[in-house]
Amino acid sequence: MTDQYFEECYFNNQDGLKQYYRDYGSPSERAEVMLCLPGLTRNSRDFSHVAEQFKDRFRVICVEQRGRGKSEYDPKPERYSPTTYVGDMFVLLNHLGVTQFHACGTSLGGLMTMLMQAANPGVVKSAIINDIGPEIDPAGIERIRGYVGATEPMTSWDEATNNMKQMASDVFPNFNNDDWRAFAQRIFVERDGKIVLDYDPALADTFKAASPDQAAPNLWPLFDSMKTVPMLVVRGATSDILSEKTLNDMGDIHPDMASVIVPDVGHAPSLTNRKSLRPLTNGLTASAPPSPKEPIQMPTAAIALLSFAAVILVAFQPLADDGDQQAIESAVFQYFDGYKTRDRLKLERAFASPDAQMMSVDKATGKLISRPIAKVIDGWVNHPRNRPELMGKILSVDISDGKLATVKFDFNGQYLDILTLAKTGDGWKIVNKLFFRR
Repeated sequence: MTDQYFEECYFNNQDGLKQYYRDYGSPSERAEVMLCLPGLTRNSRDFSHVAEQFKDRFRVICVEQRGRGKSEYDPKPERYSPTTYVGDMFVLLNHLGVTQFHACGTSLGGLMTMLMQAANPGVVKSAIINDIGPEIDPAGIERIRGYVGATEPMTSWDEATNNMKQMASDVFPNFNNDDWRAFAQRIFVERDGKIVLDYDPALADTFKAASPDQAAPNLWPLFDSMKTVPMLVVRGATSDILSEKTLNDMGDIHPDMASVIVPDVGHAPSLTNRKSLRPLTNGLTASAPPSPKEPIQMPTAAIALLSFAAVILVAFQPLADDGDQQAIESAVFQYFDGYKTRDRLKLERAFASPDAQMMSVDKATGKLISRPIAKVIDGWVNHPRNRPELMGKILSVDISDGKLATVKFDFNGQYLDILTLAKTGDGWKIVNKLFFRR
C-alpha cells in the first residue's frame, strides 16, 4: 500500500499554532468526512490502512494533535490536555466546512470522540473506538507512566527497533523483526542525524503531574452520549486499558454497538485488518441525528470527566488477521516457501491451476511476456540449489467482495510481485503473477 495519494495540509488551531493533517481527498462532491484521531503520542501514520479502506467512500482526514508529528509544539505544555485537543478539533471542522463526521479514534482519540459528541450532540455520525472505554484500568496507566517520554535519542533505526522490542515484547508477543521495524518507524522520526520520539518530550509532564493514587472519574455519562451513534469497539485481548468486563458492559447499554476482539494483542491494536472494520461499514451510512448548525461550548461537567484521559498512550500492533485474510497470506507464503525450497507440491497448491500465468514487461521491447505457471514451476524446481537467504514481505492485501484479492509482495527487496488470487472451491489460489525488478 502507498501513502502517496494524500495531501499534506495545515490549519491554525484556537491558540494560533499550526496543526498538520492528511487529506486523502473526496471521492465525490457529497462525500462525508471521516476524522481519524490518534492516541496521546501518536500521529497520522497510524491510520494509513483506515484511509486505504474508506477513501473511496469518505473524505478521510487524519489529524496530528498539537505537539505531535508535523504539528507545532505548544510553548505552554500545560495546554496539552484532552479539552484543548477537542477544542482544536472543532476548529478543524469549521476549517473543513463540515458540521458532522464519522470518527475513528484510538485510545485518547476514542475518548475525544465521546467528548465531542457529548459537547455537541449529533456531531458524530458513527464511530470506530479502538481499545478504550468509560472505565480505564489503572494498571495500564502505570505501565504507560513507566516509559512514556523516557527514551533518549538514538543513532540508528536498528537501535530504535531493538528499543521497541525490549520495551513492548510482552504486549506484542507475535511481532517479527519487520513488525518491530514498522512499529519503530511510526513512533520515531529522524532529526539532525538522530532517531527521536515524534512528539514533544513535554507531553511526559502529564504523567509526572498525575498522582498514581488519583481515582479515575466516572466516564459512563460520557459514554451515554454515544447511544445514538452506530459504533464498533475494537479491543486487544490482553489489553490492560480496556477490560473484557467493561467492553461487555458497554455492549449491554448501547443498542447499536458491535465489537471485535483481537487475539494476542495488548493496548492498542492498529486498524489494519479489513475484516475487523467490516462490521461498521454498513453502519457508517446509517441515519444520524439532525446535523448541528453551529459548534457549541463544551459543558464544564464534560471537561471534568475527561481530564484524567490525558494519560492514555496508544501503541501500535498490526493485526494478525483470520478468515480470508489469513488464507490469502497462507497461499502467498506457500508460493514463496515453495520457491525458496524448490518444493513442487507447495507451488502447485499455491496456484489455481497449471493454466495460471506469470507475466512481466520486457525492458528492451516494452512488450508483455506471459508464460504458463506450469513451465515456470518446472524451472523453479530444477534450480540447482535452495534459496534460504531470500526474504519476502506482504505489502498490502486488497479483497473484493470476498471472492477476489490483489496482493503486493516484496520479493527480497529486488522484485515486486502483483498477485491476483481467487476464492475457489479449494480455497484461495493465485491466478496470475505480474512482477518487475525494482
